[in-house]
Amino acid sequence: MLGLSDRYNLLRALMRKHGAKALVKQFRYAYVRPDSRKLIQKHSPRGRGIEIGVGAQTIAPFKRTILSDAFRSHTKDRSLATEFFQAHEIPYANNSMDFILSEHVLEHVPNPIRVLKEWQRVLKPGGVVYLFMPHPKRTFDRNRALTPLEHLLEDERNDVNPSEDVHYEEWMNLVIHADFAPHYEGLSKEECLKTSSLHRHVWNEKTLAQLLEHLSFTVLYTEEKVRDRGDSFVVIARK
Repeated sequence: MLGLSDRYNLLRALMRKHGAKALVKQFRYAYVRPDSRKLIQKHSPRGRGIEIGVGAQTIAPFKRTILSDAFRSHTKDRSLATEFFQAHEIPYANNSMDFILSEHVLEHVPNPIRVLKEWQRVLKPGGVVYLFMPHPKRTFDRNRALTPLEHLLEDERNDVNPSEDVHYEEWMNLVIHADFAPHYEGLSKEECLKTSSLHRHVWNEKTLAQLLEHLSFTVLYTEEKVRDRGDSFVVIARK
């Protein structure tokens, strides 16, 4: 749970940027995510980090975390982001960060290995990555197969970019046409790809841990069902 100093800084930032409604929403979120916050505090009790794709809430230690997003347009949805860059192009030096956190982000990117290698570059030796991810059994990916490691390696070899529609038909057939994600139905194909709204890849805690180990991360912790975010699993790994 947030300490007094973090609460004060978050309060000031939210009031300045978004007003009282966002403030109430964030603090409600803070109180219902104590277990996830404790995990971060346990493995990264100090140091500076980045949250990738922060959205409207954060479980990061607010005072020492750079809150980022890929899209400035997300600020209209009350994103807390203060810096904007792509997940595979972080404007910070090698070995400069103690942790990187993301929630429900990696499944959207077209080339996850390229992204994870960039996060690896930015992390200090011993730095920690926190991946909170949608579990397919408890989200609209329930009819989709897990993405094999070889597919991810092929995406890296082919330098897949957001405009390529490698996963679009599967997404439409198994998610949109199955009426599992009606909030995405109004998006055109171009919009869907441009904004990376679709889930391009599907993992569980075992297959994501396998990917991280392939990239020479050391897996510290996995949990099949996050206790305070039931649709998610989590994998924590050290560089």
